Amino acid sequence: MPPEGGAKVYTWGWFLDLSGHEVPDKFLHVRNRSFDQCTEECRSNCACVAYAYSSMSSMDIDGDDTRCLVWTGDLIDMENCTQGGENLYVRTTRLRVPRN
Repeated sequence: MPPEGGAKVYTWGWFLDLSGHEVPDKFLHVRNRSFDQCTEECRSNCACVAYAYSSMSSMDIDGDDTRCLVWTGDLIDMENCTQGGENLYVRTTRLRVPRN
């Protein structure tokens, strides 16, 4: 699983992990995906610029308790939340970011 916490930025493969964000508008909900499948969904689509994943086991919706959200355009209305929020994985070139 990816690291979590605070407003820190982590590298996660080819993605930056921006924790604690309100998800941007205009996403595509990809149903019935695990975290790894959601990551691969974005990684294998060159138009994908970001993704977010949540497991909503207490909120089973139509037999699908996962939420894989994928963005293929501009990230509109992306905000940092002071409490809660989602981990947003933004595609980038391969970077080396020091981990503290």
